[in-house]
Amino acid sequence: DIYRPVARPEFGGAIERVIGTCMKKVHTLPGSTFSNIFEKGNYDSDGNAVMTIDNLEKWYLDFVINVYHKTEHSFLGMTPEEKFYQGLYGVGEDKSIPFLPVTVANTLKLRMALLPGINRTVQKNGITIDYITYFSETLRKYIIPTQYKKLKPELGKTVICRRDPRDISKIYIYDEDIQDYITVPYSDIRKPKMNLSELRASIAEARKKVSGRELEQHDIFEAHERLHSYVAQAKQEKKSIRRKDSSKKHQDKTLKNDQDRIDYKENQPISNTYNNTNKEDDSDFEIYPIG
Repeated sequence: DIYRPVARPEFGGAIERVIGTCMKKVHTLPGSTFSNIFEKGNYDSDGNAVMTIDNLEKWYLDFVINVYHKTEHSFLGMTPEEKFYQGLYGVGEDKSIPFLPVTVANTLKLRMALLPGINRTVQKNGITIDYITYFSETLRKYIIPTQYKKLKPELGKTVICRRDPRDISKIYIYDEDIQDYITVPYSDIRKPKMNLSELRASIAEARKKVSGRELEQHDIFEAHERLHSYVAQAKQEKKSIRRKDSSKKHQDKTLKNDQDRIDYKENQPISNTYNNTNKEDDSDFEIYPIG
């Protein structure tokens, strides 16, 4: 393998160009932080942000597959998708296929291999990572009684736990016996899902409230719920403010329209009840006494 020098983007022009194109598109989304403070200026990124990580992933996937790969490239004269298949199946007189990408037979194993691994021993209550305990009946064969651990220390070896940063509600352990991964959920499956960022924020929040003892799992979930209540309250207040602003704008607009109609009527010339040319002379009338 040949690796390009560190901090030398010119050695990876092709990929840098793709990244630049994608990031240029990302910066058009509401809430962008832009590339630097000069581009950002006075733009309120937090105030304008509307997309969650899940929304952003879906948007980016759709953009790459259905927009970028299907848009004609100015240099290639064709779409990146067409160029990919052209290189895959051969062009012109050369119809040979020098190389076909290997199809992954087990996509789960590939996905697990890409997740960060954490070494842990299996305790009688399960596996604990970042104060969160995971347990499943499939772990029982890894739980070694203390007396046996003393006789054979190698029995208490660690296992490699895989955890998806986007959802830490379960971990994955490779079982040599079945040569596949087993899924181990929270020890209390009633607890809400979290991503890694939420977990770290919850740990930091829990440390503010707990002193004099070690953090426990319930402290983390209580902090998580507390943080979510802050967000929910802020959203409700923001929604209430938007509703009030919208109501006030509608009221102001209605009052302005009413005032415009009044002003329009007041500025119109007063029309004569009788037209001068058709006005009858008073002398044409005779007055008779009543009675």
